[in-house]
Amino acid sequence: MSHTEHPTITRTATHVGDLQIIAVEPAIAPHPHPSQNGALVPYKGVLRALLEDGTEAFLCEGDGQVPCPHIGTSTLSVVAHRNGTHNRRQPRPSSGYPEATLRRIAVEVAKAKRAGFRGHAARAAQALNDAGFTTLRGQPWDGGRVSHVFIGHCKGIRVHLPRDPGPPAPRKAVPATPAKAGPVRSARVTVLERDDLQVVRTFVTIAPALAKALTRIADYVQAVDAQARLAPEVLEKARRYDQLRAQLKD
Repeated sequence: MSHTEHPTITRTATHVGDLQIIAVEPAIAPHPHPSQNGALVPYKGVLRALLEDGTEAFLCEGDGQVPCPHIGTSTLSVVAHRNGTHNRRQPRPSSGYPEATLRRIAVEVAKAKRAGFRGHAARAAQALNDAGFTTLRGQPWDGGRVSHVFIGHCKGIRVHLPRDPGPPAPRKAVPATPAKAGPVRSARVTVLERDDLQVVRTFVTIAPALAKALTRIADYVQAVDAQARLAPEVLEKARRYDQLRAQLKD
């Protein structure tokens, strides 16, 4: 194990209890994610120290400003100590916006994301402007301002949107009731009705010409009837005329 200096306050420590530190190096342990198959990796802020009696100690580097006296039995024991003491997130500075504005930003961003808009920040900005919200300087919102405030102050706000009804469900097709097999004449009646309809259409088309033709036929019938009434007299006159001609020849 080689001696390694670290640019933190830990390098100023020379002893662990009464035992002198001979050398230090970054502490390693298996990677926590299963996909890494137990690969050994160094853990930030954790040192492995070799003491003068040949034993090892695991030290915490602290936060780089205040020395940390914690001494662990393994790399992961110091990691657990750091997660509970040094790695807690510090509260972010106040945004200056009212809680109602921050919540509305979170809601509009969530709506835009659920609707599938690519520029969800710009879509949320449009909704905020339509609702009358302005920035701290009284300016209208845009995508950049919404994204900045959302990332810095709105990610921890829990939003519960109403359930999206989605597109209307298609109506279930009602199976058609099979027609009962009737006599063959039923089909013939249907065909006849269609033929009759065609006849009616044709009749309506030729009705004016047909009316004129019927009028002429009626006049012709009357003329023939008049000639039929005069036929006996004409025949009698013709017979007498023939007799008179015969007498004159004699």
